[in-house]
Amino acid sequence: ARLTRLYFRSHGPATLQDFVWWSGLSTADAKRGMELVERSLEKQTIEETVYWSIRSDEALGRLSSAAHLLPVFDEYFVAYKEREIVFAPQDGRSSWDTLGPAIVINGVAAGTWKRTNDKKPIELKFTRTLKKTERAVVTQAAAQYAEFLGLNRVQVSENLFR
Repeated sequence: ARLTRLYFRSHGPATLQDFVWWSGLSTADAKRGMELVERSLEKQTIEETVYWSIRSDEALGRLSSAAHLLPVFDEYFVAYKEREIVFAPQDGRSSWDTLGPAIVINGVAAGTWKRTNDKKPIELKFTRTLKKTERAVVTQAAAQYAEFLGLNRVQVSENLFR
């Protein structure tokens, strides 16, 4: 029950199959875990796929807008059996295209980032044009990472692989 609650709190919305894949539990044991915490779970069906998450009144608080620069093979991508949900439908990119360093805005993959060496800035490439608020949160995330590395510039190249 505890593992189930923690998984869906940190990974939801996710499918039963995602939970089985991530946890290594049998399908029967994963279902039993979900039964034990069913009052804490809410169900959402999208295009015939059932997703589960912790009820919104129990969920962790979320920022209104957030961006993250994720490393290669981050759990955000590899923790799900089906990864298409983290890609915007209009991007037309497969789930394997962005297992490298990824830019995620409000839970959706929006591009990639890289750093070639200590003297170069972080380079950001986007799959779409960003809204003003998205640009602000990405710039903040990139600036925090650049500061951590001791760099002083962030180079943004939009729409280079659209």
